Order: sequence, then C-alpha cells, then structure tokens
Amino acid sequence: MVCMMDNLTGSCYTLALATLTRPAFFYALHLPQAFVDGSLLGGTFIAGRRLALEVGPFCGAFLRFLVASIFLVAITLRTEKRLHVPKRSHLIPLVSWA
Repeated sequence: MVCMMDNLTGSCYTLALATLTRPAFFYALHLPQAFVDGSLLGGTFIAGRRLALEVGPFCGAFLRFLVASIFLVAITLRTEKRLHVPKRSHLIPLVSWA
C-alpha cells in the first residue's frame, strides 16, 4: 500500500500497488496486437490526410464507402459463396429502419 497525502486536508489516500504492476509477459503478449493496430490506424490517418488534399469531403466519404463495400462483398462471397438477397416481404421493415 502507498499513502498519497492530500495537501489541503492532510488526509492519506491509499493505493494498492497490485493493480499497478503486472508481469512482463503480460505486456509482451499485447505487443503484436499493438503493432498491427498502430500500423492500420497510422495508414488510415495518412491516407485520409492525402485524400483531403485531393478531393472534397463528400467525394472522399463516398470513395471510402465504395471501397469498404467492395471489400465487404468480396469477403461475403468468399465466406458464404453467395450473396443473400432479402425476400420481398422483408424489404419494407429493412427500408423503414434506415
């Protein structure tokens, strides 16, 4: 336990060190994930900055949506082998939720 003194009131607040320290292997397990996350997010920010210089905001948003849609359709076709089209009776609830 560590005592943190409050200068105004003079009271002591205790902190448990067990929550602050963890074994080194705990952090080593998260390094690959942190590297991949940082690489993807860093690339996204750089691409967004470059895109903002070339096109307007609405065109940039449309292009991002278009590229994401193409990737999602490709992933769906690869995993499901076909696109599932909703039945005609399901279209009204789908459109009304949008």
